[in-house]
Amino acid sequence: MMKADSSFAGRHPHALAFTGVALAMLLATPALARGHHVAVDKAINCRDSGCLATGPGCNTTAVPGQCSYPKDRAVELCRQNAQCVALNCNTARSDCQARSNRKRTPWKGMNSIVVRPLTFTDEAVNCAASGCLARGPGCDTTAVPGQCSYPADRAVELCRENPDCVALNCNSARSDCQARSTRVHTPWKGMKSVIVDKD
Repeated sequence: MMKADSSFAGRHPHALAFTGVALAMLLATPALARGHHVAVDKAINCRDSGCLATGPGCNTTAVPGQCSYPKDRAVELCRQNAQCVALNCNTARSDCQARSNRKRTPWKGMNSIVVRPLTFTDEAVNCAASGCLARGPGCDTTAVPGQCSYPADRAVELCRENPDCVALNCNSARSDCQARSTRVHTPWKGMKSVIVDKD
């Protein structure tokens, strides 16, 4: 008589299959899965004026006329290229193409990441009309009472983990930023606002 399989795999055969698929999706874009928001099945195309084809470390032969980086170093190399703000990665390829814009469009099999968030100098993002954001993972509500604050060096990362946070307001005289649930920004000397990529 055969002994029943009481292991996790025996009891949940489909769970392991799902886990394998999920792991494969993550590994398809290894460089982008480390501390960055990856938009799955969304591409960032070239600008209307043309593709980015210059900058440190660019390979322009892999995809003629476009700057390509190895996938495992794409974020690092994009940061070294002053014109690169985002990456477009085909899950079937081992490289990513650098982009000078952040506009996304649906495209099955493409993953994209905004390497440099959209920032505005001397502009602030004030609280929403309904009130300030004062909740979410990692929020410090004592630094600025009634507002969610994050350390400046981790603010973007922590905002991404907070489902209500879509932007940051950063006073240049402080070492923290305040989370915002709105993206509306207004002129304010000494402030920097960051629109956090979540699309």
